[in-house]
Amino acid sequence: MADHLLEGALSGDSSIASRSGAFETDAVDTLTSIFLVRFRHRIISEMHGRKSDLMAEESVALAVRGRTNPVFLSEDDVETLLDRHPEGNLELSAIIREVQKSLVWYETNTASFEDLAVKRSAVLLEDHLRGRKTSRSRGTTRVEPCLPCDLIGVYVLLPHSV
Repeated sequence: MADHLLEGALSGDSSIASRSGAFETDAVDTLTSIFLVRFRHRIISEMHGRKSDLMAEESVALAVRGRTNPVFLSEDDVETLLDRHPEGNLELSAIIREVQKSLVWYETNTASFEDLAVKRSAVLLEDHLRGRKTSRSRGTTRVEPCLPCDLIGVYVLLPHSV
């Protein structure tokens, strides 16, 4: 069953496990888009004259309140939103319209997501160097983000109107 749901989500066909959607909720008072983004990082190390390349990746849910004067929400706020359930359903045409608007916003603001990828690569490098220091390994390491970021899903939360 899990394979069936996963295949449906990734096929691009309409699926119960789609990678985008929109719904009404009491959790927001302003339109909020949640972008599920995959960051990939290349870890390049050299020890004892030998180079190695590793890849690391992470998926992160990022929420943005509004489309004009947008505000990125904290990780805790995103977690809270992800735990909420819809209070109202939308017509398919409204879902498509809102998801498309959020996709357009994402495409015009990719620099914000790429900046975040660079920052996350720096944190990964710090973690990697801390581990090497603990193990007393010598050599050089650098971490580079693989850009552009991969957008995996878009979920639009609209204020619930009674």
